[in-house]
Amino acid sequence: MKRELKAAIEDTDNQYKQITADDISAAYDWRRAIGVRVLKCVGYDEAFQREIHQKFQS
Repeated sequence: MKRELKAAIEDTDNQYKQITADDISAAYDWRRAIGVRVLKCVGYDEAFQREIHQKFQS
């Protein structure tokens, strides 16, 4: 396992695009939980953004 991890870290040219969701699922040991949160933009308040920017300028 350590050898495989080291090889993966050192392989900076590989973007692992060939790995599928099924590959990840098969490798997952099911002893850990992975929390996933998804945010959906429902609007943009430009005036609020400008106010925050003005108040907290460095």
